[in-house]
Amino acid sequence: MGRSSRAKRERRSTRTERVQLYHFTSTLHLPLIERDGFIRTTESNVSFLRPNAGPAVVWLMDSPDADGADHGLGGSIVDKKAVRITVRAHAERWADWYKRQPNGDAITFASMIRTGGGPEAASHWWVAEQPIPRDQWVGVEARD
Repeated sequence: MGRSSRAKRERRSTRTERVQLYHFTSTLHLPLIERDGFIRTTESNVSFLRPNAGPAVVWLMDSPDADGADHGLGGSIVDKKAVRITVRAHAERWADWYKRQPNGDAITFASMIRTGGGPEAASHWWVAEQPIPRDQWVGVEARD
């Protein structure tokens, strides 16, 4: 393996941690996730001015409770808090990840925090830049 590949892997391993986190989704999306056998990445919203400017991510939280703040899960015709998938995966705190994005900007950063429930809510956000396969799922629970 080349020197540059090893350096990339080492940089990545210092940024991400394998931790237990939670992915929230709707009952409409759950059958698709289960069929595929992995949680897909989606738009990272790095820049409102330049859609798809950043890498796609899986959005995660370090709190098992998505109530109490919007977390960007509101405003849809489906309840995106209806299902919680607990995962054990490599991920990075969203704020740290965002600050490293070349197309990120302070206005989008602040807007995402404001619309997602404020600084306290944002302190629970994590992202993974790769899909999360079923073998990294710890559990799947539907909310009553």
